Amino acid sequence: MTRNYTHYIYTCCLIFGMAGSAELAAQQFFKKLEDADKFFTQRISHFRNGDLLIGDSSIEAVRTGDGGEIYLTRMDPCGNIEWSGTYRREAEYLELKDLLISDLNEIYAYGSAYIGLDELLFILKLDSRGNIQQFRLYEPETVDHFSYNIYLKGDRLLAYGLILDFNTKKFGFVAVFDTALNFQWGKKFSPFASSGGAIITADNGFLCRSDQYLYRLDPAGELEWVTELAPNDQNSPISGPVEVPDGYILQAGGEGLSFFYKIDQMGQLQWTSDQFPAKSYPADLKLRTDGKISAVYSAQNGNEQELHRLLLESDGRITRQVKLQTDISIKPGRVFQSAHLDGPIVISVNPDPTVPKAVEAPSFLLSFSEDNPTTDCFSWEAAPSVRTNQVAMNFSPLDTIVLATEMRFINNTNIRFGPFSPPLTNACTDGTGQDLVQLDTFLECGDSWLVQLPTPEFQWEDEARDNPRILTEPGTYIAKNQDCDEQMVYEYTVQKANCACTTYLPTAFSPNQDGYNDELEFYAGCEIVSFSMSVFSRWGEKVFESRVPGIFWDGHYHSRPAPAGIYLVKVDYEWWDQNGNLQAGQIVQQITLTR
Repeated sequence: MTRNYTHYIYTCCLIFGMAGSAELAAQQFFKKLEDADKFFTQRISHFRNGDLLIGDSSIEAVRTGDGGEIYLTRMDPCGNIEWSGTYRREAEYLELKDLLISDLNEIYAYGSAYIGLDELLFILKLDSRGNIQQFRLYEPETVDHFSYNIYLKGDRLLAYGLILDFNTKKFGFVAVFDTALNFQWGKKFSPFASSGGAIITADNGFLCRSDQYLYRLDPAGELEWVTELAPNDQNSPISGPVEVPDGYILQAGGEGLSFFYKIDQMGQLQWTSDQFPAKSYPADLKLRTDGKISAVYSAQNGNEQELHRLLLESDGRITRQVKLQTDISIKPGRVFQSAHLDGPIVISVNPDPTVPKAVEAPSFLLSFSEDNPTTDCFSWEAAPSVRTNQVAMNFSPLDTIVLATEMRFINNTNIRFGPFSPPLTNACTDGTGQDLVQLDTFLECGDSWLVQLPTPEFQWEDEARDNPRILTEPGTYIAKNQDCDEQMVYEYTVQKANCACTTYLPTAFSPNQDGYNDELEFYAGCEIVSFSMSVFSRWGEKVFESRVPGIFWDGHYHSRPAPAGIYLVKVDYEWWDQNGNLQAGQIVQQITLTR
């Protein structure tokens, strides 16, 4: 085994505003996005270890139909960039609409892909380091559509949006995929409006909002109930739903005021909150671990636009209203928030395009501790401003159409990764440095590397708990302490000989339902990207075919047990090697079916 070590220490700027304890420093920074008018809408999410994921796309794609790409950046709680990159197609331009991170730290990005007059849906799946795992394009049944949001629960991924039929009739759709991005089923329903959001509920059903319409579907996509809110100028639903233990919370607004309301699991109104001043953009709502709802939103105060936060109690009372106080000029539009357990809160603020006023930070990221959110650069001050809610909320059942809909698979290759330097700059004061120690090794096939972190305060970025830890697979493994004043980062890079993907296809199987060797299974020691298995009789007749990994021959042909004997099996497969190159393999082999 050959092993080479390199050791580097360098200093880079951190971006947080307040000197103090390491814990507080890790929670506070103010970063503005330069050239904010070149981007679309910055969204955020958190990894399990507290790192932040920032996603956006190019607004040039919307304006010109060319050059669209997705930008993704991973940032640690101290404000240091872990990695950043762009993802783009040669033919289509991509527009990011939503992103999320699974419990396994896998990234899912969702949006629209455009080529000429064709509009497609895309789902991109990445690992925690931004490496492409899968990319899929799907074609809805009509050309015109809008993609709204995705939602992951267990092994089901929900994609939600709008289909505009050729006769201009609007349908909402839910499309369900597995975590390998295979389409499972879809439903469309009408009437429908032009915005909305959907969730997978605790009982694995679906709740879908589209302005005044609210659809509840069961886990199989069958309609359970639908209501329509009698509209007026003050009660248009603009945010939610957020599920709480005994119902759902939504936001309604109009004429410069907003309020929250709660419905039960059958769609019946439970309460409405007081009204509060807010612009027409939806508030971003998050359910906290204490059962309260955290809301962030933009508000108008005379000629000034402000960033506000509040807490919504479980009984509908609005408490703890605060607004951002800073000498840096802002004009917030659409906002998003994310929090890691009881750690720092991060708010992504996007510019308000309706106000053509130049400001210092039209788009920015703000990270702070809930316990002590004050820095030398910004603070939160009380801003109580509620009034008694007099708005009537009248719900009525609605006649609707629910039909099956398909998402036709188009492509899953040829998405390009490129470098990207996030134009995020410090809006506050400079911080201290970061020390980086880099170690690397080259492993022959079958070798491993035992590494040990310096102290128990260091944590692996991928949340592994082993220390010492045995490394066998190629890649970069990062560990760091959480002290932003004196942060130390260890980076272990493993390179490995180009070992072949180990595969195995049995020479015989016995589908006799004894629980042993009942299927002709194909085994692989690597992650399979594409797979095809065909089984032929001795006379050349195809008796089985599968293109889905995990779906194997059970010894039946035309729903009847196939006769015992010799069969020919052909398996074609592809996998990503450790250098990110797509490799192909094939097995052609005789097998014996016994009974």
